[in-house]
Amino acid sequence: MAEFRKAKVLREHRFAHTGREAIFGTLLQWWSVDDFKELRLIGVDQPSRHELMEAEKNFAHAAGSRTASTRFINYAAEGEWRWANDRTAFEDEMRQKKEKEDAVRKAAEERYKNRLSKLTWQQLLSEPVFERWSPSPPFPPESLQRRRERKSVQPAMNSKNLDQSRERRM
Repeated sequence: MAEFRKAKVLREHRFAHTGREAIFGTLLQWWSVDDFKELRLIGVDQPSRHELMEAEKNFAHAAGSRTASTRFINYAAEGEWRWANDRTAFEDEMRQKKEKEDAVRKAAEERYKNRLSKLTWQQLLSEPVFERWSPSPPFPPESLQRRRERKSVQPAMNSKNLDQSRERRM
């Protein structure tokens, strides 16, 4: 235990971080030992004065305090290690992730520009509902799929009828 008492709190230096301590509060319902890979109990110790002060700040939701699930804490530790020891590959992965997100966003913008902004009620109602769903079986059951289709089409029918009645009044 003496060796672990010497350990310091992890500080974040990757990206725009400037050495801030990687301290996160967590809610009891977010706590899960399963989120920690290869966790093993090394002992029980009293928290230091500094740890108690940081816990109080988190409980009080003080400015600058952070709350996260236990899963996120793993990312902070891994990210800091990779930033210090494997930065080129880490930055390359982040760049690839950003490029993929940008491509998805651009595709959504194009879809709106080329399709959704010009979509009519007639077109919408003539298209298959949930066409990307896997066909039954295995999922969803055909009866559920039919009920979902009816529930999804009904608001479109109501809106179409409302638009038509509004047009007749004008």
